[in-house]
Order: sequence, then structure tokens, then C-alpha cells
Amino acid sequence: MNMNEPLLPAKPHPNFNAHHVQGNELSYEVNSVPHSGNFMAPPQKIRHVFDCTPIGELAVPFIEPNVHPTREIEDIQSVLSDTKDSGFTCGDICCMSASCISLVGICSLYNNTVLINSNQYGFIINSGKVVFLKPGWHFVGYPLMNGLTTRDINSEIIQVNNLQIIRIRQDEVGIAYNNTTLEVLMPGTHLRTNGAYTFIRKQKIRDDLVEGPVKIKTVKTGTVCICYNNGVAEILTEGRYAMNSNGFVIGGTLDITQQNLKFSKHRVLLEGGINMLIEGLLTYQIKDVAKLVKNVDINSLNRYLEDVMKADLTKVFSTIHLEQIASTTYNEIKKSDERAAETRLFIYESIMKMIKPQADQWGIHIINFQLESTQLADQKYSNDYETASLQIAKSKAELKAQEAQNVIRVQKAETEANVQRIQAEADRNIQLIRAKAQADATIMQAEAAAQAIMKEGEAKATAANMMKSEYGQELALLAEKSKIAEGLKIHTLVMGGNGNGAGKSMIDSVVPVLNL
Repeated sequence: MNMNEPLLPAKPHPNFNAHHVQGNELSYEVNSVPHSGNFMAPPQKIRHVFDCTPIGELAVPFIEPNVHPTREIEDIQSVLSDTKDSGFTCGDICCMSASCISLVGICSLYNNTVLINSNQYGFIINSGKVVFLKPGWHFVGYPLMNGLTTRDINSEIIQVNNLQIIRIRQDEVGIAYNNTTLEVLMPGTHLRTNGAYTFIRKQKIRDDLVEGPVKIKTVKTGTVCICYNNGVAEILTEGRYAMNSNGFVIGGTLDITQQNLKFSKHRVLLEGGINMLIEGLLTYQIKDVAKLVKNVDINSLNRYLEDVMKADLTKVFSTIHLEQIASTTYNEIKKSDERAAETRLFIYESIMKMIKPQADQWGIHIINFQLESTQLADQKYSNDYETASLQIAKSKAELKAQEAQNVIRVQKAETEANVQRIQAEADRNIQLIRAKAQADATIMQAEAAAQAIMKEGEAKATAANMMKSEYGQELALLAEKSKIAEGLKIHTLVMGGNGNGAGKSMIDSVVPVLNL
């Protein structure tokens, strides 16, 4: 493998096969490659970290890592022509045996036998070439070997002579030059042996990248980016873009949400020659960015709008008298003041009507204009006028307070009168109820007496009727006989006859019987 060639997406590392391309999102599938010990690395997919929209014909040189994380040592050995496995080869043993002949040789053998720890990589120069030493024991006593060095296995940058091992974190990209060709290194481990290869820096993926002809720009929601492609304006909406062109220039970012432009202490001349300072707030939104770019320098947009607003306000206020806005007391226009409200509406409609043609020409929609405050420019005159206005306002407030007190008194008197009226009506109703109750009682007593008399009459009539009948007469006769018996002290009477003889009394038929 020639490591001097840039690893573009079209020509990935031999251990990577292009899997699929969707838009500008590229993924690779790692082939299973046999290694020592019959180890088979499982296939993995590495997705492109930049999901962006390409601009232009030249592809951005995104470079995928050429060292797989699960077989890093094997990939390093496959790239380097000179590597040394751990342990001692036959040549090492022969050379070590020859060194043991003398005491000096034994000391040299001891010094030239090194241990590379499991968390380290070892490197040594042999005939000007870098030899990679795996973790383990190594004999490095050959005549042309020198410059032994070790590096931490997790070091982000390892450089020994022309050998470079570059580790890019998952949230970063690397910038490097292979001779004069720019490379954008994707997250992972990259191995280079080219002496002309220069690693420049790392940077976060979230940050915009501008390096030579390569630009990667992220445009946030609610904004647009004004760019120029060989002098022609291009507007990038929200999203991420990648381009590889020397003629593409990234400009400024423009906010297309609603914006507020506030201007203060703008001097205007009222009709009658009185100077006044005003403050206002303009709310607008950019609707046609292309039209705006063609007509206005976007970096000076607020200044242009403020100049136009001030000119229009000067025209509008030149037709207004001080008396029309004096009731505002230079702070706010009271809605209760019809004249001031009419003045406010006049100012709003006039400003909107005057600024709309200019705003339409720039592709801007004017949402609202609000006059916040006014103040006389002459401070002494302003203070005197304000004092007088405050006195008038105070008098009006006192008058309103007095009117409020009068209203309260009237309401209180009406309330008391209503209470007395209700009480009188209640008393009258109570008297009527009592009188009615007494009258009803008298009537009921009279009716009861009349009914008693009627009952007594009915009883007497009934008794008289009974005397007329035969049964009644017998009862009366019996009663009389009882009285006679009682008078004679007779215990038993025998009554005979029916007493029907003419001229005879029924008493004649009574026969006393002694009870012996």
C-alpha cells in the first residue's frame, strides 16, 4: 500500500469496501482479514460523521481511518515494511550467543535486550528505517540499529522520523496536508509514513471548518448564510454544507426571524418651531433574502433602516402641533384621551405608509411601529411645561377624586334610603299579617258559636221529634213510672195496659208490686 496517496472516499483503504452512498452520507464495511492465530475480525460499518450537502463538482477530501481499532497492531505491521515480532528469532539467538563469549559481550547483550510493556509501542531506527516493536521482549543489538524509543499506546500523536500515528476522537476531525493536498481526517486512527505528510490540527465537528479550498459550514435554524461562488451570491438555508472550491467564499450569517430596531433621542421639529426628542421601536422581518442582498449591504441593514425611519419621523412630526401630544406628558399616550389617541394613530399610519415602499424594495416586511416616548429638546422649557402638565394632571386627579367621593356619598344615601324603605315595607307587612290573623280568629270564633247554636237546635228538634213517635212516648212513660216508683219507694212496678183508652192516662195502669 502506498501511504503517500490521499485516501479519498472514492479510493478507501484496501481493507475497506464502499458499502453504500446516500446523499453525502458515506459508510464503509470492513472486510474480514485473516491474521496470525487464525483470528477473523468481524465486519463493521463506520458511518460518515458529516451528513452534509455537497456544493460544487469537486468532492471534499474526507479521509477514513486506515487502522482498525480491533486489529491495530496487525494493521500497523501490514503498512510498515520493517516490523519485529516479540520474542527472539534464530538470528537473534545466534547474535546473542556470539555476544556471550566475552564479558563485554554479556554486558552488551544485557543492554540490547529490551522489554516493551503491554501499554507501549516500541520503535527503533534500522538503516534509516523505522522498525515497529510489538509489546514483548526484543533483541536490538544489531550494528545498524539505534535510537530506541517507546510511546504510550494511547497517545493521540505518535511521530518517529517519517512515521506518524494520528488518533482522531469521535467528536473531532483532523486537518493535514499530504505534500500539498489537503486531507480532512475522520474519527479513528490514521497511519502515515510519508515524510512530506504534515498534520496541522484537530477541531470539533460542531465547529465550522475553513481550510484552504475546503469549507464546511453549518447554518442554524432561523438564519441564512450569504456566500459568494466566484462572485455570485448564494444563499444557504438551514443545514450543513461542504464545498471544495477556491472561488467559494463564506460570508456573514443573517437572522431571518423577527427583529426589533430601537432608536432613541431622535430630534424632530414640530409645526410651530418646537424641537422634540422621540424614541421608537420598529419590528420587522426579512422575507426575501435575495432581494435584500442585491440592494443593501446586510452588515449595515439596521443603520439603513434607522436612517429611513428618522427621515420619515421628521416628515410626520413636522405636521403635528405640540398641543396634539402635550397630554402624553412625554412618557406615553393615554388611551382615554381621544385627541392623543387620534394623534398616535395618525403617526402610526403615516410611518407605515411611508416606510413600506422602501421596505418592499429591500425584501423586508414591516410588522409594527411603536412610538415609545416624546420629550421637549429644550430642557428648561421641558421642565416648565412638564411641571405645568403635572399640576394640571394633579388638579384633574383631585377633581376626579372629589367626583368619586360625591358618587360614594350619593350611593351611600341611596343605600340608606333603600334600607329604610325596605324596613318600612317589612313593618307594614307584619302589621297586615297580624290584623289578618286577628280577623281570621274572630271569624272562626263566630263560626264556631253559630255551629254550636245550630247543633243545640238540631238536638232539641231531634228530641221533639222523638216525643212524637210511639217509641218516644214509651220512653217518656217509662221515665215517669220510674219517678213514681222512686217516690213510693217501690222496688218493682208492673205496668199494664197500653194507655190507649180515651181520656185515660198511662199512669193509671201502673200497678205497684211489693217486693217481699
